[in-house]
Amino acid sequence: MSKARQIIAPEVYDNLRPYRDEEVAEVFGRIVGTPQFLLIMKYLWPEKTDGELLAIGAEINSTHELQKRIMHPGIRRIIENSSSGLSCSGFDQLDKDNAYVFISNHRDIFLDAGILQILLFELDIPTTEVSFGSNLLEIDLFGDVGKSNKMFTAYRGEGTRKEIYDKTLNFSRYVRHTVLNENHSVWLTQRNGRTKDGLDRTEERVLKTLNMSAERTLEGFAELNIIPMTISYEYDPCDLLKTRELYESRDREYIKSSDEDLKSLVSGVVDFKGRIHVELGKPLAPELDKITAQGDSEQIKCITEILDIEINDNLKKWPVNYIAADLLNDAREFSSKYNEDEKTRFEQYVNNKLDQLDGNPVELRQMFLNIYANPVLRMELQRV
Repeated sequence: MSKARQIIAPEVYDNLRPYRDEEVAEVFGRIVGTPQFLLIMKYLWPEKTDGELLAIGAEINSTHELQKRIMHPGIRRIIENSSSGLSCSGFDQLDKDNAYVFISNHRDIFLDAGILQILLFELDIPTTEVSFGSNLLEIDLFGDVGKSNKMFTAYRGEGTRKEIYDKTLNFSRYVRHTVLNENHSVWLTQRNGRTKDGLDRTEERVLKTLNMSAERTLEGFAELNIIPMTISYEYDPCDLLKTRELYESRDREYIKSSDEDLKSLVSGVVDFKGRIHVELGKPLAPELDKITAQGDSEQIKCITEILDIEINDNLKKWPVNYIAADLLNDAREFSSKYNEDEKTRFEQYVNNKLDQLDGNPVELRQMFLNIYANPVLRMELQRV
């Protein structure tokens, strides 16, 4: 029997769970009149009057109403305004009566999970609960709206070893409880923090966290019904911010400014993304039967490798990725994957972005191009 099923007091999760419907109604009664709420609504629907937007907010009394009235049409509007379109595959394998844990690569703070939610919503499949760092849920308004929209807290911060252990264990138990006892799906990232260099890697500590609430490793992962998810953006909406962070952290520890998460969130929403594709990979459970390694540590390494292969195999390699690889190496190795117009447009894009950065232009260019080139270079390396 799983440890999650032994927990009989759901209130132990009150410090990390999403808001319940009655709490959503109370929250929206409080935030609808704030300037920040109206600013966000006005950005999404500039054609509506303030009165119309406030009326929409005043009618939100449940998570479903929030997703139906604001989140789904809002994210669709973001995609319409800042991308060349959204596609998906692999969703036909889902059973709307089952709960899953989607383990995803992580490129954008808000849209990675947000786009999954609208795709599920449009297919009439229950949306997932979404793990978000406690640092993000502390952002004004975002925390209240996020927890009203099925977001739950992943602890980020300092503390004693015991405090961190207890919070991590509670998180692990909550995920298992949500999937097994509540039959609600959960979205998690394969790593803590977004991928900055274009290389999606599963962190073993994420899997070790999930394993804390299981009695046996392989059986514990099997019962979570894990589906690898890959989201591919043709253009990384935060490539400029990521390059700056990589550059400033090259010879010292990078310390984020107090408003940096908010800037990344905004950039992810408003900046151009090109084409977007979401692919759900093969379920993890059948692959677990093939693992012969003994011991938790070795088994988790095998699971990490399985997830990495599936997530990276399903990552779209757009023409810009091949162009970046050739520009980085001053070569034409991948010239069959793009045309000269595409190359010219991408070079202009790169130059426009780099003009906004201060520092060594050669290093900055290399770091920027790596964000786009690394998925291709990694694929080629694996073929050797």
